Amino acid sequence: MCDITALYQAIFTDVSVGCPGIGSSLPVSPISKSGGAGATEERTVREYAALALARSIGKKCTDIVSDDAAEVCLLSFVEANESCRAWTLPRKIGAPKTVQHGFIRSNPEYEGLRAVWNREMIEQVKTCFNATFNRPTPMSLLREFPDFDGSNPFGWDNIFLCGNVGPGAALSASGTSWYDKFYQSTLTYTSFELMEAYIDSLPVGTLREIAEQQRYAAFGTLRVSGGVYGSVPKSFSTERSIETQPSVNMWAQKGLATIIYAYLNDKYGFDLSWQPSVNGELARRGSIDGSLATIDLKDASNRIPLKLIEWLIDGTPLLARMLTARTEQITMPWGGDLDLHLFASMGNGFTFILQTAVFLAVLEAVYTYRQVEMGRTPRAERNPLLDFLSSPDSQFEDWDDLQRTLLKFVKQDAIKTADLPRWGVFGDDIICPTEFYDDVVATLELINARVNLDKSFSQGSFRESCGFDWFRGHPVRGVYCKSLKTIQDRVVTLNRLIEWTAITGIGLPHACQLLWRSLSGHIFTVPLSESHDAGVRVTSDRHRAKSKSEQVLGSEKDLQCRIQSYISYVPVTVKRTFRNNELAIYGPGLLLSVIRGETRSEFATCGSSSVWKSKGDRTSVLTQMLRGRDGVAYESKWCWTTCWDNTLNPYYNADKMDMALSQNLGASLR
Repeated sequence: MCDITALYQAIFTDVSVGCPGIGSSLPVSPISKSGGAGATEERTVREYAALALARSIGKKCTDIVSDDAAEVCLLSFVEANESCRAWTLPRKIGAPKTVQHGFIRSNPEYEGLRAVWNREMIEQVKTCFNATFNRPTPMSLLREFPDFDGSNPFGWDNIFLCGNVGPGAALSASGTSWYDKFYQSTLTYTSFELMEAYIDSLPVGTLREIAEQQRYAAFGTLRVSGGVYGSVPKSFSTERSIETQPSVNMWAQKGLATIIYAYLNDKYGFDLSWQPSVNGELARRGSIDGSLATIDLKDASNRIPLKLIEWLIDGTPLLARMLTARTEQITMPWGGDLDLHLFASMGNGFTFILQTAVFLAVLEAVYTYRQVEMGRTPRAERNPLLDFLSSPDSQFEDWDDLQRTLLKFVKQDAIKTADLPRWGVFGDDIICPTEFYDDVVATLELINARVNLDKSFSQGSFRESCGFDWFRGHPVRGVYCKSLKTIQDRVVTLNRLIEWTAITGIGLPHACQLLWRSLSGHIFTVPLSESHDAGVRVTSDRHRAKSKSEQVLGSEKDLQCRIQSYISYVPVTVKRTFRNNELAIYGPGLLLSVIRGETRSEFATCGSSSVWKSKGDRTSVLTQMLRGRDGVAYESKWCWTTCWDNTLNPYYNADKMDMALSQNLGASLR
């Protein structure tokens, strides 16, 4: 039986043997909050890493959850929304003394220097936030969107030009793809102004207008009061709240996010694709010399008050557009609607970039108060490996988890010697100079943010940010097991534990062999560069070769290079095919989906013959490739590689992986 409790007991045994001095500091169970690092500064790097693994392995596992996890999440959301309702702006404070009738008297409304500082700091936040958007239209918008009207950057035409859809559900949508949401569903919206702006943004006589007319005739539109509350698994004790948005609102929100991001990039050098790695590198440096502090916030997106944003950019076109695009109410599980006093919850398309903009303004305000130049994040230099990994034509295009992990670490390693500014913000992951820590925390509290003291570090030798955990400059991040229910869940966890051993040098034989036995009869060995869910990643010398069919042998012969073939687990690609009269019915929307890259054209044969005898035997086909989500089925396929032992990760190589495999699985691989 391989469940999270059994796995934790195996890890408990392994790390107790590998690091005998940490036994009393280990949690008693995978969901226990007891135990801890204990005298962390006296720990070795190995001991700290072992403790981190014991604390992390069951922290995010959703196989077992508390009976009240959903209720805890709901109460947290309601509490955060109420805190936004109750938030008030620090009032202006006069002088400590006043003159009345020729006499100097104490001012009864004077609350001390701290109150004066509070007002001055939040006024400075307003100045910095306004300055971000009171700039010429960023050239990046004009380059990326040739039709962008630079004279009116927050006009509806620009917003819908830059719009997009999120990966999740939308109200009344038949699916999660762009085609489903905008051409196979009832469009939902919260205000007539928004819907009219969307229709007006469709150029007259174009394919987009024709496709919308066709969609409207079949599905119509629906005005809704707001979004719908929901939650998804997060950990044993709680879930994560999310608001399902109306489809037209989401498109506008994503458009606003694109424009806001361009302004942040223009002012601060903020780059969405690089900032997690920048934060990671800054956290590493802070763990070595203590010069930088890392700050994490609780419920950050749900604690930005509507009143705060209205005050920060009162009377601006940006505020007017965001107020129209956001939802004012949310339908709660009990059936009633709750007025949103928070500005934008998780699920809103501009929530992440808006909170990033607010927290950047907070940092800039503190820098200004300290009379220190904040500086910009430098533009990343071109790197062939990064270009390869990021390319849509690379072999990693469908391996989202591995690609994201590789890119994060490769980028962080690439900027180890870069001259970076002493700050970083990515959502609610904030980094600042240690000497600024108290001022930054105090200013964050002024805008209703709640600092997570358990995950914020200004002292000691540990820092964490954006998924990077460092102790004295060494990577010590544990492994987070999200589930063990399926074969792929267990394969992913096994690969990550072996990888953790390769980085730390601490063997986990009991844990890895427990997982290995649970995979009996369902094991493929795959290259070190494969995704975590493809099979057990091994060095080429340890690969278990499978019998090859004539077709595979023929393919190997045809390729003009030395390759190694192997079988791996691959997510089943969901396809939806449109033929003949369906192409006529859904044609305009499908053609737009082809242009977008969501749908591709193919030819299929009529009957069983694979050879077309005449033009009439062919049927024109459009096939839509729908990306799989959690719970997707897997199939086994033959794959090939020319670089089996290339790990790409800068913190371990093939030799270290071979050592880790030997420590953890030993004879099991023979």
